[in-house]
Amino acid sequence: MNWALLNSERETGITLFQLRAAIEDGPVAGQRAIAIGDNDSAAGLYERVCQATVEQSIEAHARASPGDLRLIEQVADEARYTCSRTPTDGEIDWARPTQQIYDLIWAFTALYPGAFTCYRARNLIIWKAIPVEDAPRLLGRICGRVVKFDKPERSVDILIGDGLLRVTEIEWSNYGPVRPREILRLIREWFGLDPQAVLERLDRTIEGLVHSGGLSQGCREIAQSGPFRRD
Repeated sequence: MNWALLNSERETGITLFQLRAAIEDGPVAGQRAIAIGDNDSAAGLYERVCQATVEQSIEAHARASPGDLRLIEQVADEARYTCSRTPTDGEIDWARPTQQIYDLIWAFTALYPGAFTCYRARNLIIWKAIPVEDAPRLLGRICGRVVKFDKPERSVDILIGDGLLRVTEIEWSNYGPVRPREILRLIREWFGLDPQAVLERLDRTIEGLVHSGGLSQGCREIAQSGPFRRD
């Protein structure tokens, strides 16, 4: 289902089939197509898939009872496959085109872990966003840069590979889900992995461990003389 949204497909579906020893190669007892709209999310599509599965199962059972259920053998050469996805696959590459980022966000929204980016060396989840229509054409852009606040909506516009994305709901650290303006304060803030912010956070973590005695003597000596030392 996630892949259908990620690939901008216009429909997905469910298949009821008979189990065999091999994986998913049994004869088909019934199928049902499910349309995918422009603004469908993973959660909304999941509900419709579940409903269609129940309806298809009831229908197949009703046909099987009098012996009217017809099984159709699958054609292996016509099968399509996808690889499994993990939560880390939800990381946003802000240099990608608008449609790809939009699809990723809606494919990973609740019931799933959420599409995410990095902000101040911590993961920030993007729960809701929409493309900005008629976005200004910029000849120079830093993808992931915050370029506009919308005060009434408390949303932010982010530069992406070919336009702007308006982010309307996020979750970060102990905040969320909230409107982005509850956390972001400045234009020119940036979403994405910031090496300097990561080093500063690591520096603070090491200092805390040094002062609390959470490091061995050897590790303390390395930390106090290494690249994270603050004079």
